[in-house]
Amino acid sequence: MRISFIGFMGSGKSTCAKALASDMGYQYIDLDHCIEENEGRTVASIFYEFGEPYFREAEHKALKEILANKHHDIVIACGGGVILNELNRQMLREHTTCFFLNVQPAVLTERLFFQKENRPLIRDKNRAEMISFIEQELSRRMTFYKETGVELLLDGHEDVHTILNKVHQHLH
Repeated sequence: MRISFIGFMGSGKSTCAKALASDMGYQYIDLDHCIEENEGRTVASIFYEFGEPYFREAEHKALKEILANKHHDIVIACGGGVILNELNRQMLREHTTCFFLNVQPAVLTERLFFQKENRPLIRDKNRAEMISFIEQELSRRMTFYKETGVELLLDGHEDVHTILNKVHQHLH
């Protein structure tokens, strides 16, 4: 089985994917790490040196490669913007059981504010600008998230085990 997690940056995709992979004895794959390996540079440097469109193409290629390699028993933590590409949404729907971690903008802002240096899209934003950006981007992306994955509405205070229980309920 292939399982993937989508959601906005800071929603807990990597944390949940790692925990689920460990719990199920599956391989954990971080899509951003695959991109970094393929490109030989960090996600942040790809954004700064080549721009977001180049990054999105590298993201598409990495996802396609993962799913084409017939990997099974994997849990993929996708980047927050993976759903901006229609082909990515289609691949995730058709080749994985996909979960959308839906977290409120205020919670995302609190989680991201002190780690924004590594986040190219929010790096230079103050708190007010960040929450406005997150609200606008979530609004723009929400339809894509919901059409791609099983929505798990989270208040932001659940621990990983509570979220994984919701995932396991859906899987069984």
